[in-house]
Amino acid sequence: MAIELFGVLSEQDIAAIKTRFNAMLESHEEFGLYIDMSELNDMTADAIVADLKFELSAMKDHHRIRRIAFITDKHWVSAVVTMFQPFCPQVTCHCFPPSEHTRAMEFASQLPEPSKLNATDTPPVARIATDRDDLIAFECIGRMRLEDLPIVLEPLSEAFRSDQKIDLLVRLTDFAGFAPVLLMENSIYAMKFAALSHVRKYAVVGAPIWLRRAAELFKPMIDIDMRFFHADEEDAAWDWLKVTAVPTNH
Repeated sequence: MAIELFGVLSEQDIAAIKTRFNAMLESHEEFGLYIDMSELNDMTADAIVADLKFELSAMKDHHRIRRIAFITDKHWVSAVVTMFQPFCPQVTCHCFPPSEHTRAMEFASQLPEPSKLNATDTPPVARIATDRDDLIAFECIGRMRLEDLPIVLEPLSEAFRSDQKIDLLVRLTDFAGFAPVLLMENSIYAMKFAALSHVRKYAVVGAPIWLRRAAELFKPMIDIDMRFFHADEEDAAWDWLKVTAVPTNH
């Protein structure tokens, strides 16, 4: 899907883009985006509101957009793309200068091989049994989906209903992020606030570098002892928590 933006965008322009986007969703399982912003000057206030509503409504389908090429000479666009790329790792974004239209179109057109992660009926999120009542552990394989949320929320909600402090461990295997629609789930934000007063230690095993960097931004604002361990350091993570996992067969 190729879009050229120029002049001042209006609310009607956003509506036209939305119509084209929905048509792509109906005809393609996955696709790339080419967005030429080199001649874009501004957006009306109504267009900004309409665009925000459009972006929020499209979150559930972001995983179907595999690559986005931006044509721009504006540094702030590149900065915004770089900032938000870690939160949608399943979408590969890149900014190109106006002189590289052809290379940008080739980039957007070459879709990566479809991911085989989570291709089976096995849930990508599962509990890991431990030998302590005050420690909850999970494994997440591939990409977390909306339907996997109860596997995490139900045991945490039960634990948070008491005054007992708990520890957490999450093992990430080939972690590919999460469905953007999860960002709109109020239950997730409620759980995060509850965790601030109920979690002592939080060990994360196998986190990709983008997730570590994102977590580092918020670490000073939370009163939780959170540590990251590489995949081959899982024994050290359990030792830090002073607990041994009970082997599972999932």
